[in-house]
Amino acid sequence: PAVIASLGELVAQPTTPFRRACLIDALADIGSAECVPPLLALLVDHHPCVALSRSARFAQRVLAEFPGLVSDPTPTSSPTTTSALAPATVAERAAAALAQITGVDEPFSSDASPAQQQHAAQRWADWHAAQTERP
Repeated sequence: PAVIASLGELVAQPTTPFRRACLIDALADIGSAECVPPLLALLVDHHPCVALSRSARFAQRVLAEFPGLVSDPTPTSSPTTTSALAPATVAERAAAALAQITGVDEPFSSDASPAQQQHAAQRWADWHAAQTERP
């Protein structure tokens, strides 16, 4: 909980889209219901965020650390291809993390109407409320 609270405080600070993407990735990796509120706060950030996915960044680190790991110097798939890219905006990346955590696969796009975006956000907020309510 302390880590999630710290990440939540960082979400509220002004920073670059890349750093927000890293915060989203960290919250998604933790994956608990407590991660939902900070992710919901990021649904309003429609700044472009062309950041590699976690797996692609990891692949780059591994290949840099072990250059002889790949015998063919021209791989058929590169970790920097478009398929390795995460959603195009900070909000879309946060929405993907919310869908992963909640299991509520609500369509979300920065190009959607505010009403559609609010509907998706409300579904995830309702899931969070149901998970955290005390009997």
